Amino acid sequence: MPGHKEGVAPLLFTATGDQVLSGGPDGCVRFWSVRAGKELNRIDASRDWNTHLSLTLDGKTLATSGNDHTVRLWEVATAKERTALPARDGACFSPDGKRLAVVTPTHRIKLLDADTLETRAVLVGHTDTPDGICLSADGRLLHPLTRTEPFAYGTRGAAIRWRSTITAAWFVSQPRPIRM
Repeated sequence: MPGHKEGVAPLLFTATGDQVLSGGPDGCVRFWSVRAGKELNRIDASRDWNTHLSLTLDGKTLATSGNDHTVRLWEVATAKERTALPARDGACFSPDGKRLAVVTPTHRIKLLDADTLETRAVLVGHTDTPDGICLSADGRLLHPLTRTEPFAYGTRGAAIRWRSTITAAWFVSQPRPIRM
């Protein structure tokens, strides 16, 4: 598929699976039809690489973040920016779309109310600088992603180690570190 000029990453499927979103070094987020392979929409999200994408389950709000160290929230239907938040890198919506986790410039993780953007909790205790955030499919467990602590969730929400050891995670409902 034509589009980004110097590479593509990240990729994100919509909840329905009929579209895939792509980011790249051109700062654009492109929405593609999986079936037709054609570009459906485009958001000029940044002047730099968008390294993280998160979409609410209903597909109405997109969070982008990347090398410009800003999390931006977008109304997908209009491609209009709703707000911009200073952040180091990474943002992730909870599966119900009610919370947004972001990595702050001070390398902490904040849980925000996705509508009001009020801070609900600040998570501390990870041992490495987070490069991103991962929430379990049920939205109950959050884990920072780091260069030395690669991590993924299994289909049942179980933690999977990948090349390293998981050192911390949090229950979202009661934000306290879980040592692993």
